[in-house]
Amino acid sequence: MEKNKIEDILRTKGRIVTTAEGNSMLPCIRPQKDVLILEKPDEIFPLEVILFRRKNGAYVLHRVLEVRQKEYILCGDSQYQKEHGIKREQILGVLTGFYRGDKYIDCMESKWYRFYVRVWCSSLFLRKWVIQCARIVKKIKRNL
Repeated sequence: MEKNKIEDILRTKGRIVTTAEGNSMLPCIRPQKDVLILEKPDEIFPLEVILFRRKNGAYVLHRVLEVRQKEYILCGDSQYQKEHGIKREQILGVLTGFYRGDKYIDCMESKWYRFYVRVWCSSLFLRKWVIQCARIVKKIKRNL
């Protein structure tokens, strides 16, 4: 989808349905598989997934870890390094729900999703350890 179209659709319609392209939100959001519903945000809260535009023009879908007075601190679910300095004007949309196959997962109502967010997003230290162990196992399997 054309980059300007994303912003135009969110501005005029208030909602866009699309898929993710990168791996940064795994295991929650699967690229090119899960269908995402993003809406124009009124307010941004910690642990929400947002679509924002980096200063280099790239569109990124990451989770809000902290809301500060003048910036947001973000991180992808399959990452453990925080991204600082995201401004409100860079934020285009917030994930309100997604389809995983035929099943719709509401980001506010789904007990499974809320549990995942609480467990997976509660500790970057735990996430770093899990991600690094998974990479080591994958590397060992490739070399066998």
